[in-house]
Amino acid sequence: MDTNNRPERVNAKVTTSVETARKNKNKLRELVETAGLTDAEIVHIVMAESMRPCGVRTLKWWLSGDEQKKLQRCPDWAIKALEKGLRRR
Repeated sequence: MDTNNRPERVNAKVTTSVETARKNKNKLRELVETAGLTDAEIVHIVMAESMRPCGVRTLKWWLSGDEQKKLQRCPDWAIKALEKGLRRR
């Protein structure tokens, strides 16, 4: 298959920019604090809404991670999933 005609992946990973990662980290911290839920409950909501794997360690990594490191950036899909899940509660 020619690479120019290859269909785009639906669930492709997108690298989060440093600026967006900083905003996401602050938004995630705000959502976690206002929800008043345990880390395990937050992770359960994110997994249920996003249909992606997520663990407590990952949540802690996103909250305390360095935005300069790509692997520690909180992705947009996690914020959207948590917001959607908290609205349903």
